[in-house]
Amino acid sequence: MKRWAGPFCYAAMLLLALLVYLMRPDHATMTGVLLLLALVLYAREPSRLAVVYLGLVVNVLFLVLALVLTEGRISYLTDDEFTSYYAKALLLETAFWASLGCFVELRPRRSRLRAFENTPLRLRMPSHWLTLTAIVVLMTEVALSSGSYFAQYAEVSDTGTIAYEVGCLLVALSVVYRSTSRAGRGALLLEVFAVGIALFIALASGKRLPLAFVIVAYMLLSLKTHGKARTLLLFIGISVVGYGFGIVRDFMTLSGVDAALLSEGFGSTNQGAVLHASAVYVRIADEGLSTFGDRLVSFLSNFIGALVLPLSLLPPQAQVNMHAMPFYTVQGNGGFVSSYAYFFLGLLGPFVVAGIVAFVLHRRGRWMRVAGTIILLTSPRWILYNIGPVARLISLTLVILVVLELLSSPSRRSFAASSGALKPPDTSTPPTSLHA
Repeated sequence: MKRWAGPFCYAAMLLLALLVYLMRPDHATMTGVLLLLALVLYAREPSRLAVVYLGLVVNVLFLVLALVLTEGRISYLTDDEFTSYYAKALLLETAFWASLGCFVELRPRRSRLRAFENTPLRLRMPSHWLTLTAIVVLMTEVALSSGSYFAQYAEVSDTGTIAYEVGCLLVALSVVYRSTSRAGRGALLLEVFAVGIALFIALASGKRLPLAFVIVAYMLLSLKTHGKARTLLLFIGISVVGYGFGIVRDFMTLSGVDAALLSEGFGSTNQGAVLHASAVYVRIADEGLSTFGDRLVSFLSNFIGALVLPLSLLPPQAQVNMHAMPFYTVQGNGGFVSSYAYFFLGLLGPFVVAGIVAFVLHRRGRWMRVAGTIILLTSPRWILYNIGPVARLISLTLVILVVLELLSSPSRRSFAASSGALKPPDTSTPPTSLHA
């Protein structure tokens, strides 16, 4: 009976959200319901899978703060026609997280603890190999993109390469791998150096999201050593610093504060941009402005095509925000995971995508475990910004890990052979049989 307590709890909360939406469909109330669900998810999850819910809690808290400060006009694009779609987007987001909680808790509590508590990667390479590779990738990003560093963010926000995200993800994986393997002081120093490079790129380019992968990796360690309450407070503190950095990034130039950017719409919060973009995707789907065929192509491109092909070779429908632009203005490239899912597959979308995430997290295979860890580490991206690039990150990172394992195999064999050759011969006298 205990096994079904969680699913029943989340089903009841989804029913509550639906009733609230039908009785009072305003986005402020729906945000409160989503925050309540996020807190329940975080409190109930015993394993370090809770790190995903941790990000959800903090982001919804910032959404509540933004709603209070802006008196409901969450984006400079907000108008009366969109507010009902804000509420529906929040209802769909509640449906996604409630269904993910149900699917995750169908696995017994003890099994989840074994699967996630130590987050074992079981990689067959020295831990410092992963960190060194991350350093090389991050230095490549610096070499390619340094010309746009320390410029006004509005002018260079579209610059940079995927190397920054891949490098930060490799650093995050090295943090997790080092924490569950026997790594020496040298590996820890390399890790500090790699984190320093990632932090420099974030400060120089103004892009915070890839660095969040590294922060989530340390939050995984914090959940084990400091518990949920302290980790939540720590993550809130880090997020406040990041939030302040975002404000400075948007308005500061080399000559001082550019107040004109406020009147041009750059003063909206990230949460406001994400909520508005989510409402745009929901509205386009409801009004039939994009055919179901186009939306299905978008789904297949993001979840299958992105695993094997670069973005330039995918159909134009793969970039959902660009596909939506002819119909309604979208601020940035964010959006709730549930709104993307609804845009792709209609009402079943949030439940299907939640099922896919839970399926990967439940697998026990070695590479599926690595993919599941990547899903945990990249949760800041697919929670609020875009679920599509996560597929590319997973596939590219897995290719890098496979190559590293292949390269490390000869070194492991030669080390084993040399160890055997240096081992002194056994000169001890064998025991005499009692029946000789």
